[in-house]
Amino acid sequence: MYQKLSYNLILGFLDFLPNLVIVKNEDLNYVYANVKFLTLFNLSPKEILGKTDFDFFSQYSEESSKNDKFVLESGIPFESEINIPNLNRDMLIFHSQKSLHIDENNHKYVLEILTDLTEKRMSQKTILEMETDLLQRMRMEELVQEISNQFINISLEKIDIAIQEMLSSCSQFINVDESYLALVSSDYKFITNWYHWPKQENFGESQDRPLGPFHWSVSKFLNSELIEFTSLDEIPIEGKIEKKMWESMGIQSLLAIPLHIENQLIGFWGFSSKSKQRQWLENDIFLLRLIGELLINVISRQRAEVQRKRAEYELLERNRFIQAITETVPDIIFVYNLNSRKNVYLNRSFTNILGYSMEDIEWVSDEFIKAISGEKENNRCYEVIKNNIKDLRHGEHIYFETRFYHKMGELRWLSGNYLLFSLNSDNSPKEILGTASDITKQKNVELDLLFAKSKAEEANRTKSQFLSSISHELRTPLNGILGYAQILKNDTTLNQDQKRGLQIIKKSGTHLLHLINDILDISKIESGKMEITCEPFSLKSSLQDIIPVSELKAQNKELDFIYEIPENLPDFINGDERRIIQVVMNLLDNAIKFTDSGQVCFRLLRENDVYHFFIEDTGIGIEESKIKEIFEPFKQLSSPLKKVEGTGLGLAISQKLVELMGGELKVQSKLGKGTNFVFSLNLPKEDNPKYDMDKNEFAIDGYLGDRVQLLVVDDSDVNRFVLRDFLKGLGFDILEATNGKEAYDKVLENDPKLILMDLVMPEMNGFEAVELIRNIPGKKGIKIIAVSANLSGGTLKNPGKYGFDDFIPKPIFQNGLFQKLRKHLDLHWTFKNVLFMEKRKPTNLLHYTLPPQEILNEICRFISLGDIDSLKHKLNCLRNKNPDYEPLLNKLNKLAEEFKLKELHDFAIKYLKN
Repeated sequence: MYQKLSYNLILGFLDFLPNLVIVKNEDLNYVYANVKFLTLFNLSPKEILGKTDFDFFSQYSEESSKNDKFVLESGIPFESEINIPNLNRDMLIFHSQKSLHIDENNHKYVLEILTDLTEKRMSQKTILEMETDLLQRMRMEELVQEISNQFINISLEKIDIAIQEMLSSCSQFINVDESYLALVSSDYKFITNWYHWPKQENFGESQDRPLGPFHWSVSKFLNSELIEFTSLDEIPIEGKIEKKMWESMGIQSLLAIPLHIENQLIGFWGFSSKSKQRQWLENDIFLLRLIGELLINVISRQRAEVQRKRAEYELLERNRFIQAITETVPDIIFVYNLNSRKNVYLNRSFTNILGYSMEDIEWVSDEFIKAISGEKENNRCYEVIKNNIKDLRHGEHIYFETRFYHKMGELRWLSGNYLLFSLNSDNSPKEILGTASDITKQKNVELDLLFAKSKAEEANRTKSQFLSSISHELRTPLNGILGYAQILKNDTTLNQDQKRGLQIIKKSGTHLLHLINDILDISKIESGKMEITCEPFSLKSSLQDIIPVSELKAQNKELDFIYEIPENLPDFINGDERRIIQVVMNLLDNAIKFTDSGQVCFRLLRENDVYHFFIEDTGIGIEESKIKEIFEPFKQLSSPLKKVEGTGLGLAISQKLVELMGGELKVQSKLGKGTNFVFSLNLPKEDNPKYDMDKNEFAIDGYLGDRVQLLVVDDSDVNRFVLRDFLKGLGFDILEATNGKEAYDKVLENDPKLILMDLVMPEMNGFEAVELIRNIPGKKGIKIIAVSANLSGGTLKNPGKYGFDDFIPKPIFQNGLFQKLRKHLDLHWTFKNVLFMEKRKPTNLLHYTLPPQEILNEICRFISLGDIDSLKHKLNCLRNKNPDYEPLLNKLNKLAEEFKLKELHDFAIKYLKN
């Protein structure tokens, strides 16, 4: 009982020991393990019985068994250090003491006591590592200090060598295969400088290598992140391009950090390992950062030094450049001191222009300047500068001319340009910088120009007189031609041939009149004498007059004429009616003239008081390179194979007229496709016109009220007869006179209510006559209208200034004449029973009489098949069936003859189908 109790007490004592206790039998099987052992390895007493070290600690079981056998056989204790992993796979370090024990039955046992040395050994290791790390840091600081000393006060030429040596020292210090430094461009597209250790022949120290493959690396560097990997497998998918490149270079591990100056990435530097995969240490990163700061300072200093030297070089070059300019420019350049009143600098051009050598002008004193310019001229120059000091102080230039005498005595004129150059200590102007150009030739040319100008003005007056004279000479017979063409037009006894001949006379006369007006207009425009009037008129009524004319011209060429006019046009607007209609007619005539097929379109758009005029055609078009030429006088739009009539002045005049009215004539065109003209004018609405304008005077056959006496005064029988025949059928009592004297006598003897007075007549002209008539007692109420063809442009400005009530240009048109008579005599016309043009909606004005639908279907089938022969045969068969088909047949036949299949197809879709 005593022994058993003692045994249990011993076992309890062993369980409380801090050591691990194991007992093995002769077969090396476990027979006992204390609680410390069981707890550490999570075992129970039953689980260990009969087991060996091979069952628990295979990594050191063989060595342990060998030691156990030694103790059993020799009886000698055995000590050793062993490493055993715990449940967490952490390696534990134990001191093992094995001894032999024999019980009362002479059974042998191995008693093993394990003492935990892990913490002690780890502390020793940490101390050793810290000592090693401290030693490494000290050596590293010595290395950095050594490298830093190399860069102190180093010249720019030696920086590249110092960087190369730095890479070598750092690489050998941490025992790495490679090291490198890369400097990048400000846009991160190129490596501008590359340094590598070991130095490679194919890498220059200064070059532009594309940085393209390093997208992932650059993005990390821009975010101030370092790149660190032990294995290429650690590189993410974003860096697959770099990974492939590094793999091809044999790099296994890499460490690199960015270099920044004021948040700007300037480059990166680092290490790489090729021989093995390397685990990078804190000291490696610490060394990179230390050297990185040093490099940033060196590079900053280098860049500042480079910029300073570049600035010095640029300043030197700029000074050389300025010196070269000042000494080579043909103008005199000088600096004038206001205090000493002498030039402190003069370039060599002074000697070239005035003939004085540099020795002559070494001291360009006030006296010297007086000697070569005269005291009066010198004082004048000084006074000009003095009087304009205020402007100079505000940075403005002074320009004035002066004169000097050449060394040989010749007078030279100089044009000076002066500005403030420097100030005195009291902030007052000190020096003036100036240039002076030799304008002697210009001065001499001015005299020639004055003489030439005088001759040109004389020639221009001669031209104006000639144009005035030729205008009168041409307008007088035209007045007769056009006058009687208008009169005979109303003769109902004329047959068809006579009417056709009369129409030809009127058309030819009108064409000749347009040519005369164009020549006179361009002459007035060139001389700046063209004036624009602004009077109330009805745009709607004016367009109703010209649209039928253009429509007829288009129909004669088998063209579609389309017009669009807004319904909401005001009754009256203010503008120059004559010039607006002249521009529109010019552009419409051109559009029709240069269009052989297709259409001409006139559109008017209104935006409040702004009116947009569009004239579009599908004609020959204009080459882009020649668009500017069409606005030049006497230039014509024309096809190479087609000659067109006209003076080539229409577009030039139209452009100038639009500009004078405050607009701009624009053109868009494609060769062979057509041309579009557009211009916009501001035409304010007129709510209270002075008088209503009647546009239907052609239908007048008389007037209401008492018979009115008129006096027609003209030395030309033709002109008098035209006016007489215009008026005689309307119930007027007509008196005639051949000159101003005769007109004066007629007024004394009769009581005319209105006089139509020619201006240029023998014995007494119209101006003299009207002055006498206005002084006849009781006759001052007579209305007198000037009638003349002798005025350039056909207009007498301010007729009231000369005693007239109004003016009518020749040739005379019934429309204008009847308006003036109604206005000044307050007449109420009576009209013939005629139909006037009704207001029409925007439409296509060209209509065709069509045959039955089955015939149209057959025609369309021939067109779609491109069977021109069958189409022409069918058209010939239709000609005698109905004369109303002629316009349609002519149109189709013309397109077929010219083999224009696309236009035939478009025409069929537009007019024939359905």
